[in-house]
Amino acid sequence: GKLKQLPESFSDLPQLEALDLGHNELASALQSMASSSCLRTVHLNNNKLETLPPWLNDLESAVEIELSKNFLVQSPFSEDFGRRCRKLERLIIGMNSIESLPASLGDLCTLRFLHFGSVVHELDRWGHDTGNMISHLPENFGQLTNLEWLEAQECPLRELPDSFGNLSGLQRVDFTNCHLGMGRGCLPATMGASMLSLTYIKLSFNGLQALPDEFGLIPRLEEVFLDRNSLRSLPESMQQLSTLRVLDLYQNCLEEMPSFLFELPCLVELDLTNNPFVDSLPEDSTITLSTRRPFGAPSRWYKQLNTATAEPRTLSSAVLTGGESGEGFASQPSALRQTHSQAFASATALLASDSCAPSDSCGNNCEREAGGSHDELDAGWGTPSEG
Repeated sequence: GKLKQLPESFSDLPQLEALDLGHNELASALQSMASSSCLRTVHLNNNKLETLPPWLNDLESAVEIELSKNFLVQSPFSEDFGRRCRKLERLIIGMNSIESLPASLGDLCTLRFLHFGSVVHELDRWGHDTGNMISHLPENFGQLTNLEWLEAQECPLRELPDSFGNLSGLQRVDFTNCHLGMGRGCLPATMGASMLSLTYIKLSFNGLQALPDEFGLIPRLEEVFLDRNSLRSLPESMQQLSTLRVLDLYQNCLEEMPSFLFELPCLVELDLTNNPFVDSLPEDSTITLSTRRPFGAPSRWYKQLNTATAEPRTLSSAVLTGGESGEGFASQPSALRQTHSQAFASATALLASDSCAPSDSCGNNCEREAGGSHDELDAGWGTPSEG
């Protein structure tokens, strides 16, 4: 619809449980709502709201609030928002200009899904501000122990609170392009064994210089995206990531190839291209494949490790997506199974031809490339409408 305002009589509906006014042109909402204590879902996304009415901070029965793609600025929520909306399970406020979250956010003890990042597909974000202006999270953020899914892309967070490691129920988090390396340069040391449920973490484009020592103790990690950072080494604890399937380290500052990665039992996709360990590769390398990334296209070298055969594990194939012609290329599996040492030598040689182009902190002069997404958002929780 194209509603620009609502009749005052609309506020007199006493038993309204679902309010969906998304995709209109509302610049303001009604200042009172007789049914505020009954409302369970409120959708005001894709409008022109700059402020929130008082009743929206006092929805004692609400389980879902969606306010994405408005013009909300500064701190639109009251400071006691978290104490008054205690049944809230889903809060979606992405793509506004919000600068801070309420200090009482940690009191949302039933919150399972929080989205204050970008609601635009990754391939369409390049060159646009599509998240919020949130620069820090409340210190009590770690009290959200029932939080399962966090979307925080494209926000200038700079650093996370130490309590972040207490999120024992968190399963999936996306911090793409959040400048997390500009604060203390790394993630909180608490991010480790206490994060019992985390399986997916995306930290692309953050300028991270190091990972916490206990990062590898996160027990259920399956997919880790660390591309386009400034990592020079990996913590030894990552040898213990027994469930890890996907690891993206494209365009970092790794000075040597971490050989322990080839011992991880479940790892099937590994990207180590554009790291400065090329000088340490064997001089007698016979594999001289090369690639040039087309602008905006997902380009990845993946080493697919054979997990179906008995030990010793072997390098079964190399896959190149998005070569010079933009077409995929896959080498034929070797006719002779290689031992682990041979696999390691071949894998390092396979990377030799891709010139290092990490960040400027590696001493390389390079332009930041627009990378395509090589993962799709899971359908479990769904995503807010883009409008």
